[in-house]
Amino acid sequence: MKNLKQSFLPLGVVVLGAVAAFATTTKTSGTFAPETGYASINAPCDWSVNCSTEIGEICTVRMGSTDHQAFGKDLLTNECNVILYKVN
Repeated sequence: MKNLKQSFLPLGVVVLGAVAAFATTTKTSGTFAPETGYASINAPCDWSVNCSTEIGEICTVRMGSTDHQAFGKDLLTNECNVILYKVN
Protein backbone atom coordinates (compact mmCIF):
# COMPACT_ATOMS: atom_id res chain seq x y z
CA MET A 1 0.00 0.00 0.00
CA LYS A 2 2.89 2.36 0.79
CA ASN A 3 4.42 1.76 -2.66
CA LEU A 4 1.07 2.56 -4.29
CA LYS A 5 0.88 5.94 -2.50
CA GLN A 6 4.47 6.75 -3.44
CA SER A 7 3.80 6.03 -7.12
CA PHE A 8 0.79 8.40 -7.22
CA LEU A 9 2.66 11.30 -5.62
CA PRO A 10 4.72 12.25 -8.74
CA LEU A 11 1.61 11.89 -10.90
CA GLY A 12 -0.31 14.19 -8.58
CA VAL A 13 2.47 16.80 -8.72
CA VAL A 14 2.47 16.74 -12.54
CA VAL A 15 -1.33 17.07 -12.71
CA LEU A 16 -1.31 19.92 -10.18
CA GLY A 17 1.40 21.71 -12.18
CA ALA A 18 -0.56 21.38 -15.43
CA VAL A 19 -3.75 22.67 -13.82
CA ALA A 20 -1.88 25.61 -12.31
CA ALA A 21 -0.30 26.45 -15.67
CA PHE A 22 -3.66 26.58 -17.45
CA ALA A 23 -5.25 28.55 -14.61
CA THR A 24 -2.65 31.32 -14.76
CA THR A 25 -2.47 32.02 -18.50
CA THR A 26 -2.82 35.66 -19.47
CA LYS A 27 -5.28 37.10 -21.92
CA THR A 28 -3.51 37.26 -25.29
CA SER A 29 -5.87 39.64 -27.07
CA GLY A 30 -5.09 42.68 -24.96
CA THR A 31 -5.38 46.28 -26.00
CA PHE A 32 -2.67 47.94 -28.03
CA ALA A 33 -0.82 50.93 -26.66
CA PRO A 34 -2.12 54.25 -27.98
CA GLU A 35 0.07 56.02 -30.47
CA THR A 36 0.07 59.68 -31.42
CA GLY A 37 -1.17 60.33 -34.91
CA TYR A 38 -0.66 63.59 -36.77
CA ALA A 39 -2.91 65.20 -39.38
CA SER A 40 -1.65 67.79 -41.81
CA ILE A 41 -4.20 70.59 -41.60
CA ASN A 42 -2.29 73.89 -41.85
CA ALA A 43 1.24 72.46 -41.99
CA PRO A 44 2.73 68.97 -42.22
CA CYS A 45 2.03 66.94 -39.07
CA ASP A 46 0.61 69.91 -37.17
CA TRP A 47 -2.46 68.39 -35.42
CA SER A 48 -2.12 65.47 -33.00
CA VAL A 49 -4.74 62.85 -32.08
CA ASN A 50 -4.70 59.51 -30.19
CA CYS A 51 -4.63 56.54 -32.54
CA SER A 52 -3.75 52.85 -32.36
CA THR A 53 -1.68 50.30 -34.27
CA GLU A 54 -4.49 47.73 -33.96
CA ILE A 55 -5.98 47.20 -37.42
CA GLY A 56 -9.46 48.62 -37.80
CA GLU A 57 -11.03 51.87 -38.99
CA ILE A 58 -8.53 54.49 -40.23
CA CYS A 59 -7.62 57.15 -37.65
CA THR A 60 -8.98 60.59 -38.56
CA VAL A 61 -9.47 63.99 -37.00
CA ARG A 62 -12.40 66.25 -37.91
CA MET A 63 -11.75 69.93 -38.52
CA GLY A 64 -14.94 71.79 -39.38
CA SER A 65 -16.83 69.54 -41.76
CA THR A 66 -13.76 67.75 -43.13
CA ASP A 67 -12.11 64.56 -41.87
CA HIS A 68 -8.33 64.46 -42.17
CA GLN A 69 -6.43 61.16 -41.96
CA ALA A 70 -3.93 61.00 -39.11
CA PHE A 71 -0.58 59.28 -39.64
CA GLY A 72 2.16 58.17 -37.28
CA LYS A 73 5.64 59.63 -37.57
CA ASP A 74 8.35 57.54 -39.19
CA LEU A 75 11.25 57.75 -36.73
CA LEU A 76 13.88 57.51 -39.47
CA THR A 77 12.55 60.22 -41.79
CA ASN A 78 10.43 62.21 -39.28
CA GLU A 79 7.64 62.25 -41.87
CA CYS A 80 3.99 61.46 -41.10
CA ASN A 81 3.34 58.46 -43.31
CA VAL A 82 2.66 55.50 -40.97
CA ILE A 83 -0.96 54.28 -41.23
CA LEU A 84 -2.76 54.27 -37.90
CA TYR A 85 -6.23 53.21 -36.79
CA LYS A 86 -8.92 54.57 -34.47
CA VAL A 87 -8.67 53.68 -30.80
CA ASN A 88 -11.35 51.15 -29.87
